[in-house]
Amino acid sequence: MSDMRKGQKILIWGAERPTASLLAQRYLDQGAADVAILLDERGVDKNMPAEVRRIDCDPANPRQMRAFGKELAEDKHGLDVLAIIHDETRLGYLSDNSLDDWQQSLKHNLHLVLQLSQLAYPALKLAKGNVALLGSIGGPYAYTGFGPTGVVREATHTMSRYMASEWIKDGIRVNTVAIAVIAEGETEHNELRLLRARSLPRPDGLFPGHAHPEEIVDIFDFITSPKARWLTGQILMADGGMSLGLNFDHFLEQTNFT
Repeated sequence: MSDMRKGQKILIWGAERPTASLLAQRYLDQGAADVAILLDERGVDKNMPAEVRRIDCDPANPRQMRAFGKELAEDKHGLDVLAIIHDETRLGYLSDNSLDDWQQSLKHNLHLVLQLSQLAYPALKLAKGNVALLGSIGGPYAYTGFGPTGVVREATHTMSRYMASEWIKDGIRVNTVAIAVIAEGETEHNELRLLRARSLPRPDGLFPGHAHPEEIVDIFDFITSPKARWLTGQILMADGGMSLGLNFDHFLEQTNFT
């Protein structure tokens, strides 16, 4: 337990993910006064702490968003952290994505992220808060199998840098965590095959690009804390070494790394 976030107000979008539950608990353990999640059609992870406030607001619903915007505007404290870990992309190939797939992905991972951030902007400005977004290593690195998520997430990366550039004058920091895959539920089984050829094996059987939720939570916790006060507009590559471009078999043979 600590009081690093004593009195802070925090908003998380992506409540369906186990990573969101762990992040919410981390913020509560650090003394946050109010940790809230947005409820959308994807539901809430079963391990979400009971102390977390549920807000009936789907970012895809304009009416609910307008009502939530009024609530934010009336809060005199402001918003200390906006953490968006919602994801509507998938691994695969560009040729496999239909027009509907692209439209859905762009809507959830770009348009709605921007709209929610804009809605929260006055509250973030009031508290000189932090925005933490989810990105993908498939953006800057054209890994086979990362096309659909990489194209959209690279747009997210660019958007986050412009947000940081425009909002720095208001004391708002914006950073993005570019991941490969978080080991959550079915993802652990369905997408691991795309990483085996590119990653260094881990003692726990996962691979560097295939992160435990706790490992991503540690990074979100850091970039939204005072310890990262000199970071803004950054895309943090949290991929366990995938982007190094190493020949991992040769690397293993030449080192004592285990």
